[in-house]
Amino acid sequence: MNLSLKKIFICLALSIAMPAVAQRQLNYTDFGFAVGGMIHTGEISNGGVGPYIVDTRLQAKLNLKRTLASWFTLGIEAGYGYLSAKDENHLQADRGYSVSTHLIQVNPFMELNFMKFGKYRRDQRWTPYLKLGGGIVFYNPELNEDAVYTSKIELRPNAYSGFNFLIAFGAKIRTSYNSYLTLEPIIHFTNFDDIEGWRYDPNLTNNDVYGGFTIGYNYMIF
Repeated sequence: MNLSLKKIFICLALSIAMPAVAQRQLNYTDFGFAVGGMIHTGEISNGGVGPYIVDTRLQAKLNLKRTLASWFTLGIEAGYGYLSAKDENHLQADRGYSVSTHLIQVNPFMELNFMKFGKYRRDQRWTPYLKLGGGIVFYNPELNEDAVYTSKIELRPNAYSGFNFLIAFGAKIRTSYNSYLTLEPIIHFTNFDDIEGWRYDPNLTNNDVYGGFTIGYNYMIF
């Protein structure tokens, strides 16, 4: 190999390696937790801001993230929530149906920052972000024993599992060089329709949907 070819090879190698090294320098891991409220929408919770506020119950999450670029993050979160709703809060007191469901979920996800954020971005105090993901849901509905269910309803108490797809549009707010808060409204779409502990037979309704809002804290390890 003559000298000119060696120089060309070295230049090409450097042009590939240097951006890769620079990109790895922006990588970092962070972990955190979030707490907030969770609401259900379905056969019982079907509208009205006031009733949704009354139905809101606690949810809590833990998460672990790996940022691969200042605009792109991969992560996984595990959380517990409780869904509750009553007919009497939704102008159907004569029917007497209710939702009382414990819910555990594990969801891989990705986040897309709309502004560069994270390591070496000390001056960037906040950014909006889009979050997409999905995973497995374990749920355990409890029935209201005093309710009278029609012949078109199939009762499904006890424990089940299913899948969900999630979407959130939130904000990250830096509290120090190594930490930030998250404000995150989120919605989950499922592949099942018995989170209330029952479903119509034949199924005449859409799959269950739940969502909520959390406030979180994350610590970045540089």
